[in-house]
Amino acid sequence: MDHNASHDIIIIGRNIAGLGAAYALGMAGYSVLIIGPETRLYGGFQLAPNGFSAMETLGLRQGIDAGALTVNAIQLKSLERAETLAEISYDDTLPYAGISRQHILECFLAALKNLPVTMIDSSLKALHLGHGSAQNRLLLETGDIISAPLVIGADGPAGICRAAITGYQPEQAATDHLAMRAEILASALANSFSNPVCQLWLGRGSHFVCYPFTHQGQLLVNAVYCMKRGATSSSTSAAIQQIFSRHPVLSSFADDNIVWQETDLPDCESLPVWQRGGLTLIGDAAHQMPPHLAQGAGQVFEDIACLSNCLKQAPVEQALRDMARIRSHDVTAIMQKARQSGSVMRLDGLSARLRNNFIKIAGGEFVEDWLRSVWYGPKE
Repeated sequence: MDHNASHDIIIIGRNIAGLGAAYALGMAGYSVLIIGPETRLYGGFQLAPNGFSAMETLGLRQGIDAGALTVNAIQLKSLERAETLAEISYDDTLPYAGISRQHILECFLAALKNLPVTMIDSSLKALHLGHGSAQNRLLLETGDIISAPLVIGADGPAGICRAAITGYQPEQAATDHLAMRAEILASALANSFSNPVCQLWLGRGSHFVCYPFTHQGQLLVNAVYCMKRGATSSSTSAAIQQIFSRHPVLSSFADDNIVWQETDLPDCESLPVWQRGGLTLIGDAAHQMPPHLAQGAGQVFEDIACLSNCLKQAPVEQALRDMARIRSHDVTAIMQKARQSGSVMRLDGLSARLRNNFIKIAGGEFVEDWLRSVWYGPKE
């Protein structure tokens, strides 16, 4: 079937970025069609002050707060020596929390209920960008072809929309680093991991992050162990269990019942251009953030808040251009800082010991100053 969409704009991707963009557009009075299969998300996010600020802009702070578990401190620790190197403390004036990814998704779904937003449970199979006055044409897995003047691509870094902007589909090759992720009942771990604290354990060529969050009334711990691929001859799951079993603090993470999921840590990049013809990227499709500044959710929220602000000042076509211009500039700086943080976390040997000694001497104030420029922008 070949037909024109009766909506002002089509969004590809039924995830946080896609639903958030639909919310911003729906609140501005535009009708939206979202194309994508229903999504369920695993694990948690760390949400920093800039993420909460973006939610405030969107008028969704109350819903987000209802599922957020406030983190009182971030502790940087030595994985090798099992000692605290530095600590950053927070209070109500500087919100920081662990939050379920699924809760965030459900907040956006609830917010869309009374807006002119329709969803199709299908995937995009092909996208042909129009030229001049010609419309974009979308081929769905159902066989339907939809024509639309404006499309937002929120289908992730390996999606068709990003490929339509760059002109190529990147190969899904194995990367140099990987992450082992687990969502663990807090009751299965030592009591200290139920405390409202994010712990970053810095090792030699590896690091481990864990923090609590709640979902459906359960207290959970989001755990991520990052390491270089091939660093051990054992299977990855066996290797981290062996590391934890010998550790005086982290031994409860060696439980055989914990299921670890292996994911790549790609060499991420933010595209300098987010638009081509009537297509605009948003979220991970435009910028897949490295997980070294806890900005995976925060930067998506900032995209959505920026779009919302732009829609208050201009019609949708101009608002999308403005959002793409503003955010492509801002995200580039955050991406560079995330890469730098990752390089520091991956230090090995003597460099790793020097890093830990420096953090111990410089203290939490130095680390907090580094993070504040991400949350509030550079000092003037």
